[in-house]
Parts: sequence; structure tokens; C-alpha cells
Amino acid sequence: MSLLTFRSQAFSRLLLICGVLVGSAALAQDNSLDAVIRAAETERGRLQSAQVTMMARSVITEAMIKQHEMKNPERDKTEIIQWAFKGEKLFREYETAYDTTQQKNVTHKLTSVKTTDIYDGKDGYSILTEKHSSGGKPHIQGNIEHHRVNHLSPLDFGYKVDTHWLAETLQTNTFRYVDTVQDAAFGTLLHFASEKQKGKRFNVWIAPQFGHLAVRVRHDSAFGGGKQALSMEAKRIEKKGEVWFPVEGSMKSFDTTDGNDNLLTEQTLTVTKWEVNAVPDSKFVPNIPVGAYMKDGETNAFWRVGSNGERIYRDISGGSRQSGFLPGWLSSFVIATLLTLTILAYIRWKRQQSA
Repeated sequence: MSLLTFRSQAFSRLLLICGVLVGSAALAQDNSLDAVIRAAETERGRLQSAQVTMMARSVITEAMIKQHEMKNPERDKTEIIQWAFKGEKLFREYETAYDTTQQKNVTHKLTSVKTTDIYDGKDGYSILTEKHSSGGKPHIQGNIEHHRVNHLSPLDFGYKVDTHWLAETLQTNTFRYVDTVQDAAFGTLLHFASEKQKGKRFNVWIAPQFGHLAVRVRHDSAFGGGKQALSMEAKRIEKKGEVWFPVEGSMKSFDTTDGNDNLLTEQTLTVTKWEVNAVPDSKFVPNIPVGAYMKDGETNAFWRVGSNGERIYRDISGGSRQSGFLPGWLSSFVIATLLTLTILAYIRWKRQQSA
């Protein structure tokens, strides 16, 4: 072998080694947790708001029915849901129809109930609008809760893990890179797993080619001698402008106590209409009409909305008054006094009978 040929081959080997090292470094950088967190935060920053129309189908299995001793469960239910978010604000609305043939000996049969859940950034509202076969004005009742309402949304299939944004979950838990796999729908997936803490563990599969969304998530946990798992998986992702958005996905719950995935429930979401970064603030202002009956979930105070929007409070006898209920200590004092007087009257009556 000539010296020139030897040098040429040595140079080729050096280039090959350098190429492998550079490729390995690039791969390590792409697979690093910090790079994934930065990419996930970037994607989150592009999505400020969204509103969608979606079809939700919920199925419960025989194993779930037996485990919780459920009576007359609705095994398979499909609903059309209007859903929206903007920052911390949330909106969800759906309508449930009822079978009037099952309502025997009822004059005004309940035909449907529209449920509207809103979180305006401070308070949560749940408003039920009941419609009856007799027609007329629908009956409206509502509840105010001082916390955020949280329901399954399309963002759970991509941007979120459990109840947190993906980047926040990766930052607040100890995750490690596991491996890289190839997926038929989403190409290369980066697999990260959290350390097991108190019987809980996350496994996350992230798709760099689809906005670094978490297209597959599994959360295993142990409780009271049993084990369970919750899995969320994106089926289809679309893009508008710079925003990737999950438009189809499924969530399944399993009993894993015996080491196998025994399916308990499955819910699938299919988005039929969606838009991003164009949701008005008015979407998250609750429309509570005159005559609606409301309850405060914290104080248990009941009232009816007056003609000028004022609160007409109701006591337990059905009468109206303009102030809240008696303070708790005063109510207890009145009840105790009445009880004492009743006992004294009974003792006096017994003595008269004995005399």
C-alpha cells in the first residue's frame, strides 16, 4: 500500500469518526431534557387561546362496573362539547337529552339539560338550563365555586401531562432520557421517564417533528394496595399558522394491580371545528339571566337573580330576604334554645300527668 493511499484512507477514517462524533453530539443535544423543555415552552407561547367543537365518546367496561358496584350505568355515551380556553380562563358547554318515555307519572317531563362550565380566572361557574316538555321559560340554576373547573380537553393530548403544561411537569419532576423510537404517525419519538416517587411514575413520548408535543403519556400510580394507570394518546395533530394542535385523541384508565392492563374506561375526543388565538374575553363571562336560582359553593347561600341583577336570598322555608343566612353561631343558639324550651315543657307536662 502506497503512502498516499494510506494517508487517504486515514483521512477518510478521521472524517468518518468526526462525523459520528458530531452526529452523536447533535443527537444528544436534541434528546436533552433542557432542549425539549425549551421547545415545549416555545410551542406553548405560540398558543394563547383556542375554541373548538368536539365530539366526546365515553365507554365504561364491565370490569369498571363490578369494581365500583355501579347500578344501571350508561355504558356508552356520546356528547357534542363546545370548549375554549384563554390563558387561565376556561369554558365548556354541552347538552344532554333525556328519554321522556321513562318518566312515568310526571306532568312536566324533563327533555334536556344544557350544562355550562366557566372559569373566569377567579371563580368557577356551573349553570344548568333545564328544558321541559311543557315548554315555556326553561328553569335555570347554577353554582359558584371558588376554584378552577378542570375537564378533559384536546390540550391533554399533546401540550399537557396530567394537569400541568408539559414543560412545567418536566421541570418539576426528575426525568431521564430512555430511548428514541419510531412511530408510524408521528415519526421520531423521544421517550422520557420520571423517577418513581410514592408509587407514581410518568412516561412521556415527545414528537419533535410535531411541535414537540407529548403525543403519548402514561401515568402509573399505587394506592391502598392497588395499582392503576392512566394513558393519553394523540391520534391526529393539525397545524394552523405556527401552532400545532391535537384534534383527535383517547384517554384510557386501567387497573394494573395484577400486573396487566385491565381496561376500566375509555374516552375519545374528536375535534370537528377549531380556531386558535382569536377567542374574545366575552366567552368567559357567565350569562346568568333574571330568575335564575344560584348557590355559593363556599357559603351554601341560595339566592334568585332579581330584575336588576340583585341577589334575592332565600331561607330554608322558601321565603325571601335581602340579606344572607343567620350567622352559624346565632343559628346554633336559636336551635339550642328551642330544644331546651321543648325539653322543659315536656318535663312540666309529665309532672302534671303524675300529679
